[in-house]
Amino acid sequence: MKAQKVVKVVLGAVVTGAVLYWGGVNAILASPLGPKILNQKPELVQFRYQRAYTLIPLQLEIDGLELSLQDRLVQISVTADHASGEIRLWKLAQQRLEAAHVVGTGVTMHIRPRMDLANAHDLGELPPINGFATPVRDILPIEVDPNQVRFIVLALQDVTVHHFRELWVDRIRYEGDAEVSGGLLFEPFKLLRLDDVHLVDAQSKVTIGPSPAAHFDTFDARITLGNFALNSIDLKQLSTLDADVLISADAEPRFLNDYLSNAPGLSTVSASGSPGHLELTAKVKKGVVSDGATLDYTADAFKLHMPLADVSGAAKIAGTVEDGRIAVRVGLRGARVDAPKGAHLFTARRFGLEAGSSAEITKVIDVDARFEVEGGSMPELTVLNAYIPAGAGIHFMKGSGEVEGKLSLDPEGHGHGNLLITSAAVTLQNRTASLTGRARIEGKIKSMSLRTGAMDLSGSSVAIDDVTARAGGETYPHFWLHAVADPCLLTPSKDLEWSTTLDLSFSNLQPALAVLSANVPVPKLLLPFTNSPDVVVSADILVRKDGVGLPRFELRSKVVQVNGALALKEVAEKSGALEPWGNVLAKVGALRAGLEFNGPKDVNVVLLGLDSWAVSHGLASAQVQ
Repeated sequence: MKAQKVVKVVLGAVVTGAVLYWGGVNAILASPLGPKILNQKPELVQFRYQRAYTLIPLQLEIDGLELSLQDRLVQISVTADHASGEIRLWKLAQQRLEAAHVVGTGVTMHIRPRMDLANAHDLGELPPINGFATPVRDILPIEVDPNQVRFIVLALQDVTVHHFRELWVDRIRYEGDAEVSGGLLFEPFKLLRLDDVHLVDAQSKVTIGPSPAAHFDTFDARITLGNFALNSIDLKQLSTLDADVLISADAEPRFLNDYLSNAPGLSTVSASGSPGHLELTAKVKKGVVSDGATLDYTADAFKLHMPLADVSGAAKIAGTVEDGRIAVRVGLRGARVDAPKGAHLFTARRFGLEAGSSAEITKVIDVDARFEVEGGSMPELTVLNAYIPAGAGIHFMKGSGEVEGKLSLDPEGHGHGNLLITSAAVTLQNRTASLTGRARIEGKIKSMSLRTGAMDLSGSSVAIDDVTARAGGETYPHFWLHAVADPCLLTPSKDLEWSTTLDLSFSNLQPALAVLSANVPVPKLLLPFTNSPDVVVSADILVRKDGVGLPRFELRSKVVQVNGALALKEVAEKSGALEPWGNVLAKVGALRAGLEFNGPKDVNVVLLGLDSWAVSHGLASAQVQ
């Protein structure tokens, strides 16, 4: 009898408890008291629903779920047409959304950063958060002690979502109809963990800000990632990443920019253009992209932005992973190359870029790259004037040319290569004189820095044949000029823009001196002797922003021998004009003389005591014996 009484008491207690639980909890959830209890701190947490009830202890069924949370850093909202599972509502008071064994339908998630009014920008591109009108802290402050505010945590385990419709984080918005499963731990700006998250979708899209970035025909991604610190990102943390990705999409070229910006050698290169078609298949194991991964992308309008030029055309991009290396090949057909400010440089039958890096995404991308131009045609050589230092005093007046070139970059953004420009007819202006003829310009890029623009062009050469020179009202036909610059250093960001040793040879001194006298006053003493063939000149040249320095120059021909040191300074009141300062030792026929230049109007001729004068001015008199 006693045992039967005990059983009856226990059963009565269980029944009573069940009635109280199901009846009490469901009554509270169905009454206005439920939302009131759950919204004790609406400045931090707001919980709304159309209907909520429980059938199994600790298991909730919720229709029309709307949850909004905020802290000092972020605002988050989650909505669902229906959700069921272990949704631990009591954790919301601690600003933790904890759930396990959840099945959701028709789910959206919005995440936007909080900001001060002074830093607020592009607010219209951020997701709306129901219950919090603005992310600006100054307008909508949290009216509690910020030291007491717990930061938001999303802890979801064993979750299945049918019809996942939207994920909008900052300015990036995904819209689709996906099936999602897995778990995550997310502390905004602090920590992210993904536990076998699997997303499968079709006919979805991603936008960045106001413009579409990609439309997906296939989006199938499975990702596992251990604790990843968001406040101090270290690529080594990706050693826990496992992923299996299959994508087919129409995507804008800017999807490549994350890859480019993380590669020191290509960090100043970016892509843009109209959408093209993307196919991507890749597996990642412990932070390493597995061999066999492929990327194929084609676009009719594609542009590469680079420090020295922009290149656009119809693109085909192929990426593969073999032997632990990622290889990317970019080919642009019918390429157009423009200066950064928009001036058209040349067109090319093909522009190619090949880049390679380690498949270990746990490391900074160690890209080596090679650029190549085939079948280039430059309609206006005048565009090259933008790359000639202002103090050089020479520029292209007219002419067209053909272009071929190659450039290789190492992981640090340093490059080397060559560029060849040939022209059947080009006109060069040297201040008030001009040269017209057939040109071959060969630029040897021994080294260059994409970051600073500094280049070592040592060994570069210019050959102009069948030249007609015009200077001082005279015309000199059938002239040729060849020049080699070695060494040749270009540092555009510094006062010394260009330093070189220039070796020149030309057919006759007369037209060369006529060109020189059109820019710099030449003593009349030399003019009767200028008809002298087979001229060779060697000079050290320093081009600064305000003029040209020649600390050493030597000239030899059959009649004239000259050496000296000069500075050619800009004349302030005459744009482009130069005036000489320095000393010259000359032998013209039987005459030997020293010349002192103190500006164009103060030229002294030294005939007596020439040897001692030459020594005192650092000039080798023996060279003109």
